Amino acid sequence: ALCFSDMGSYYTQLGKPHEALDLYTQASEIFKKSFVHTAPAVAVAVSCVELCRRMIEKPADEPLEAACVPKLTVKDNSELVAYVKEYLNTQLIGSLTLKKNPTGFIRIHLPPPQHLADRVEVVRINYWFPDVPIQVIEAPHSHPRYFESIVVQGGYTQALFRPSTREKVSAPHRVHRIFKAALEERHIFCMGTAYLEPLGQQLATKGASLAFPRSLVHQVVQAQPHTLTINCVFKDMPEIEYFDVFMPNDSHVDPQLERESLVQAESAALVEQIKGILNSAI
Repeated sequence: ALCFSDMGSYYTQLGKPHEALDLYTQASEIFKKSFVHTAPAVAVAVSCVELCRRMIEKPADEPLEAACVPKLTVKDNSELVAYVKEYLNTQLIGSLTLKKNPTGFIRIHLPPPQHLADRVEVVRINYWFPDVPIQVIEAPHSHPRYFESIVVQGGYTQALFRPSTREKVSAPHRVHRIFKAALEERHIFCMGTAYLEPLGQQLATKGASLAFPRSLVHQVVQAQPHTLTINCVFKDMPEIEYFDVFMPNDSHVDPQLERESLVQAESAALVEQIKGILNSAI
């Protein structure tokens, strides 16, 4: 099975998805029948089959699946901002977990509001605080869930990409597929080389509402100081627990650095700043 997977990766790099699909399918079936069928290797093989089928069925010059209509209405977004403000005002600081992302922002996870609980899995706050050091430049990546983002304050610029077989207009990247596990663990597998075609940059400004389908590959290249966004992560059926990170072939950076939790004093000061922004936004 491992030999079939390795050969599948080789043919994927050669831009021959039909041959790769056959090899990955054989690897997947062997894994399923073997004693390691509960290991993450099964999910890797199955996702490789899915990747090859998309390469075959979706031409390289097909328009990007980014221009989709947001599921949340203007009224939903307004109520969501009000909900986040009320939640932060009523929760003890010790019940909130703030984490520093190595790419330079603070993240807080909140439960979804009751009126969206049937559709939304989690609400995330992202806050680009100037004093948070940037340890690593964000790499192009996808996401395991469809989500929508509201820019409450500030703004950012993101670069958009799509996987492509057209080497003349694309750059080679190592693809790292990252599976989420229990207790915030991650299983990381290198899927070989893929080519990313740049599609230009998009500026998200205050008041913007953006949709992020799973097929979107993006990279935040610049954010204004004190930018605040609220993200709604939707429930997907079926659930897929992985995302892809695309690293330049000459990069030696870890594709998934750990997020650092803040101490209570730091958290309290940052939450007060976020509440101040939300107060002025309503």
